[in-house]
Amino acid sequence: MANTSKHATPVQVSQDFILLNNHWRIEKRKISAVFVTRLATYRRYPITTGIILLFIAAVSESYICVLMGIAFILSSFLMKTKYILRIKMETGEIRPLMSTNKKELEIIQQEIEKAVMDNNMSENKTVYNKEE
Repeated sequence: MANTSKHATPVQVSQDFILLNNHWRIEKRKISAVFVTRLATYRRYPITTGIILLFIAAVSESYICVLMGIAFILSSFLMKTKYILRIKMETGEIRPLMSTNKKELEIIQQEIEKAVMDNNMSENKTVYNKEE
């Protein structure tokens, strides 16, 4: 199995299989779609908690609640967006990789699509040769 990318991606492609991150072994012919989606970040919960703590601090004059409220609000703005590589197959959908770097997952997506297209092209050639 050779690494198909110039970058250090966890994708390895053999003749019939794609190996992702040394844990997922997927047959090329079973893949129907590959795409990257953004995972919902739930920033509203720490923001709401921070606002409630600031309200409690205003009512009770508690400096600890003020500090905790500010910490919750700041932590919500420091949360990173996560992206997921989704692979649709005959039997359903799997989500083998998650990252905060969207470009990394897009490179992996392109490598998988390239491997699947190469596999489809080779299957079409063998079918045409059998008919002749």
